[in-house]
Amino acid sequence: MLTRVAAGHQGDVVKEVGEGDAGTGFILKKKDATEAANYEALFAIEGDPMQNWTPMYGGQTTDDNGQEYLRLQNLTSPDYSGAYTSYISRGEW
Repeated sequence: MLTRVAAGHQGDVVKEVGEGDAGTGFILKKKDATEAANYEALFAIEGDPMQNWTPMYGGQTTDDNGQEYLRLQNLTSPDYSGAYTSYISRGEW
């Protein structure tokens, strides 16, 4: 079930909810093929130091409507202690 919109990402990121409305520790972000390939490559290398600076990658999933999502660690989840986040987005100007 997909519920609870993440701040700043209306329609793009939702919290993944498990049984009994319990959070899974992951958010679901609408799939971007380039971003997915980057996560796949990064987490294919065991012990890559960049993994310390990125959310854990939990693979991909699809909702009932066929929308594809990336499963990314919820850095603001209560079960993640000591979260310090910074959002850096590099785009075309």
